Amino acid sequence: MNEAACNYNPIANENDGTCTFVQLGKCDCDGNVLDCSGVCGGDDMPDGCGCWWPPPEDVCGCYEDDGNYQLLYQDENGNCP
Repeated sequence: MNEAACNYNPIANENDGTCTFVQLGKCDCDGNVLDCSGVCGGDDMPDGCGCWWPPPEDVCGCYEDDGNYQLLYQDENGNCP
Protein backbone atom coordinates (compact mmCIF):
# COMPACT_ATOMS: atom_id res chain seq x y z
CA MET A 1 0.00 0.00 0.00
CA ASN A 2 1.26 3.42 -0.94
CA GLU A 3 0.19 6.58 0.88
CA ALA A 4 1.09 8.63 -2.21
CA ALA A 5 -1.62 6.90 -4.26
CA CYS A 6 -4.63 9.02 -5.21
CA ASN A 7 -6.96 6.28 -4.06
CA TYR A 8 -5.02 5.39 -0.89
CA ASN A 9 -7.21 3.78 1.76
CA PRO A 10 -5.72 3.90 5.27
CA ILE A 11 -7.88 1.01 6.46
CA ALA A 12 -6.87 -1.32 3.63
CA ASN A 13 -4.81 -4.29 4.78
CA GLU A 14 -3.90 -5.73 1.38
CA ASN A 15 -2.50 -4.26 -1.84
CA ASP A 16 -4.87 -5.29 -4.62
CA GLY A 17 -2.80 -3.61 -7.37
CA THR A 18 -5.32 -0.87 -8.14
CA CYS A 19 -3.33 2.12 -6.83
CA THR A 20 -3.56 5.19 -9.05
CA PHE A 21 -1.13 8.11 -8.97
CA VAL A 22 -0.94 11.70 -10.19
CA GLN A 23 -0.47 11.56 -13.97
CA LEU A 24 2.71 12.90 -15.54
CA GLY A 25 2.25 16.61 -16.29
CA LYS A 26 -0.56 16.98 -13.74
CA CYS A 27 -0.28 18.45 -10.24
CA ASP A 28 -2.99 16.56 -8.37
CA CYS A 29 -5.25 13.52 -8.45
CA ASP A 30 -8.05 15.53 -10.09
CA GLY A 31 -6.00 16.01 -13.28
CA ASN A 32 -5.31 19.71 -12.72
CA VAL A 33 -2.18 21.36 -14.09
CA LEU A 34 -0.10 24.25 -12.80
CA ASP A 35 -1.15 27.65 -14.11
CA CYS A 36 1.48 30.17 -15.22
CA SER A 37 1.78 31.42 -11.61
CA GLY A 38 2.54 27.91 -10.36
CA VAL A 39 -0.85 27.35 -8.72
CA CYS A 40 -2.26 23.84 -9.10
CA GLY A 41 -5.63 24.18 -10.83
CA GLY A 42 -5.30 27.99 -10.90
CA ASP A 43 -6.76 30.31 -13.54
CA ASP A 44 -3.70 32.39 -14.53
CA MET A 45 -3.11 32.07 -18.27
CA PRO A 46 0.02 33.19 -20.13
CA ASP A 47 0.06 35.87 -22.80
CA GLY A 48 2.86 37.81 -24.48
CA CYS A 49 3.50 39.78 -21.30
CA GLY A 50 3.30 36.95 -18.79
CA CYS A 51 0.32 35.92 -16.70
CA TRP A 52 -2.91 37.75 -17.40
CA TRP A 53 -5.87 36.05 -15.79
CA PRO A 54 -7.28 37.60 -13.79
CA PRO A 55 -6.31 40.66 -15.84
CA PRO A 56 -3.46 42.65 -14.29
CA GLU A 57 -3.22 46.42 -14.21
CA ASP A 58 -0.68 46.30 -17.05
CA VAL A 59 -2.07 44.99 -20.34
CA CYS A 60 0.15 44.43 -23.39
CA GLY A 61 -0.56 45.51 -26.92
CA CYS A 62 -0.33 48.44 -29.31
CA TYR A 63 -0.73 52.05 -28.32
CA GLU A 64 -1.36 53.15 -31.89
CA ASP A 65 -4.93 53.31 -33.15
CA ASP A 66 -4.60 50.75 -35.94
CA GLY A 67 -4.46 46.96 -36.47
CA ASN A 68 -3.86 45.61 -32.95
CA TYR A 69 -4.92 48.63 -30.90
CA GLN A 70 -6.93 48.03 -27.75
CA LEU A 71 -8.10 50.75 -25.39
CA LEU A 72 -6.94 48.78 -22.34
CA TYR A 73 -3.36 48.22 -23.56
CA GLN A 74 -0.82 49.87 -21.30
CA ASP A 75 2.43 48.16 -22.36
CA GLU A 76 3.74 48.09 -25.94
CA ASN A 77 4.44 44.46 -26.88
CA GLY A 78 6.02 44.95 -30.31
CA ASN A 79 3.07 43.49 -32.24
CA CYS A 80 1.90 46.74 -33.85
CA PRO A 81 1.58 46.72 -37.64
